[in-house]
Amino acid sequence: SVFPKEVDGEVVFHGSSPDEEALVTAAKHLGICLKRRTKDVIEVDVLGTRERYEILETLDFTSERRRMGIVLRNLDTDIIELVLKGADDKVTERLVS
Repeated sequence: SVFPKEVDGEVVFHGSSPDEEALVTAAKHLGICLKRRTKDVIEVDVLGTRERYEILETLDFTSERRRMGIVLRNLDTDIIELVLKGADDKVTERLVS
């Protein structure tokens, strides 16, 4: 999990792993910035538009699964999304089947 914090007007991230912090920081540089996270809600600025998501489920990383994910519901559209990261072979395997 990564949590944003504003320091001297700049958003910085604190995460449970350097990989997670790096992914969120890279997204910020591409115009997708994590603004707020609680145990229930995530707010993201996507190219200037604020999006809010309810966290429905967190799928923790395990060495057996070699991936992790989060299931979200967009609070404006009610669309449910899965955001997934992990080992290439494990993620690709799920995309193909």
